[in-house]
Amino acid sequence: MAYVNVAGWTPAQVTDWMKGLDPMTHVYSHNFLNNNICGQQLLDFCASDLENLGIVKVGHQEIILEALSLLRNFHYDLDRENMQLLAVRLSCSAHSLEQTIKADLKENPRGAQRVRTQIMADVTGVTAAIKSLVLWIDRQPFAKNEKYQEIRAIILSIGLSIATCTQRDRFAENPVEEIQQKCAQLAKLADDIIENSKDSLVLQPASLDLATIRSRSGDDLGFTLARSWNGAHQVVEVNLQGTPHHQSGRIEVGDEVVQINYQTVVGWRLKSLLLLLGQESKAQVSQIFLTLKKRPQHSTIYGQVYIKPYRLPSKNRALAQWQDSNLPSPRPEFLAIPHFELPRLKT
Repeated sequence: MAYVNVAGWTPAQVTDWMKGLDPMTHVYSHNFLNNNICGQQLLDFCASDLENLGIVKVGHQEIILEALSLLRNFHYDLDRENMQLLAVRLSCSAHSLEQTIKADLKENPRGAQRVRTQIMADVTGVTAAIKSLVLWIDRQPFAKNEKYQEIRAIILSIGLSIATCTQRDRFAENPVEEIQQKCAQLAKLADDIIENSKDSLVLQPASLDLATIRSRSGDDLGFTLARSWNGAHQVVEVNLQGTPHHQSGRIEVGDEVVQINYQTVVGWRLKSLLLLLGQESKAQVSQIFLTLKKRPQHSTIYGQVYIKPYRLPSKNRALAQWQDSNLPSPRPEFLAIPHFELPRLKT
């Protein structure tokens, strides 16, 4: 199984990653290198840290921070992001918005006719949670499952209704109450996924796999990439047999390209990724290593399930515990506290 550790990057690796962002930010690569910014520092960066490096233009800060957000999510969520976790996030955001509206209507019953700015912001959070869950269901092995596709259709319908009421509150009689009701339905649906699903795939996170592509100069690699709404570089189409991708046998529709020849491309522009992929395949006979993020699959191999290591009890430790529990008790005179008095002060 492939492994990517952003926290262990050297300043040179951080600079290499910066080169794949928007060309307007390439000039700042030396700022990171000259200040010895390593991977762990990069993951903790915020807007004020960029200003300290001399990056003061807001537009350039947003480009870097957006790419950092994608990189941070990939680093921290890879071994724990699964369908159940995404459903939990959706449930929490929907429940929170429902309770917020309920409290507002209790204080001001007439507020049902106007959507406040804070409610709009909360709807944005709910929409982001919907997108993440739908994106997970859209890929294999959930894409061909009727049950999950039915859930997907209901979630999209409710999400569209919430967005419509938020943006067109003038055309709805009580838009806030409508949003509250839809959030309650959405939260119930997410809770059903969390509590009642018996499919093991709901609990399995994504995994990384390494695909080796051998091709000659000018050959079509045999697959098409596209950038999804969340910045992932996703395989959207695979071509006919006989292409290099088919010979590797590891690239499937829905896979996300994470690295090209061990260069991390999470957060990169699609144009930069394709440019790097084209450069690596220009050799007369090239060998390209692709690190792919794959959705879980039904398998009897336990390698797809992330299990944290634990220490098994050893005979020596068990013997030591037995000896400690059978030590003789100390003599009673050693446990008694001797009687003593403080000397009295003379007046």
